[in-house]
Amino acid sequence: MLEEPMEGNSSVTRKRVAIMGAGVTGLYALRHFGDDSKSKLVAYEVQNRLRGVWNYPPGCEDFPDAPITSEHYCRMYRGMRVNAPRDLNRFPELPLHDSSDDSYVSRESFQSHLHEYGQKCDLNRFVKLRHRVNFLEPLNSEAGPCRWRLFIEDLTSQSVAEEVFDIVLVCNGRHEKLHLPNLPGLNSFRGPVIHSAHYRSSEAYADKSVLIVGGATSANDIALELLPVAKKVTMCRRRQLNIFPKEQFPNIIESSTDV
Repeated sequence: MLEEPMEGNSSVTRKRVAIMGAGVTGLYALRHFGDDSKSKLVAYEVQNRLRGVWNYPPGCEDFPDAPITSEHYCRMYRGMRVNAPRDLNRFPELPLHDSSDDSYVSRESFQSHLHEYGQKCDLNRFVKLRHRVNFLEPLNSEAGPCRWRLFIEDLTSQSVAEEVFDIVLVCNGRHEKLHLPNLPGLNSFRGPVIHSAHYRSSEAYADKSVLIVGGATSANDIALELLPVAKKVTMCRRRQLNIFPKEQFPNIIESSTDV
């Protein structure tokens, strides 16, 4: 039977809840359902730690293409900061501490915040690390609401199990799969071509001319990191935004020309 009797009250049943992913959104969901006595909760996290995309594991610089199942998997750069003020990023029960008074806190501070939140709210007890949901399907029933069958892989033992849940929350984010445009002539370019998810730090780009395609947050962050070391940084966007004034940033060129 899917729904399980609550302790001390056989007439009240507990709904089984599965959460896919234990990053920021997954931690929020864990906190919400963890306090609900009517729910039996489990979260499946592919990595060997919580925090999802907010991880910068030791040695990740040497493994830019590491898959999500690797201990070196990373999708951020070393100097990253949050792109919203700290009071909008923090969990409501916990202050977001940082060594500076900056509103946009460092990657390290936000990682510590996530770790502290998991400890404070005792969320780790619900999480199965190195477990991946490979497939889920609805189990339609005329007798009641739709339920869900999940096929869950234990990445350590490489075994697959089936579990059925009343509620499934998909919190696995959208930053695992990368998109590189198929540009004419790109394959004949002799220099390195990387996605911003593989960028870690500016040292490798000293005295080089760098083209950044795109104009969102990561593009602007990386341009500022490259500014002190690169010979020239050219930014290509769909629209001419002029974020970097020429008099302040003489070696950053902004262009709205299609690539």
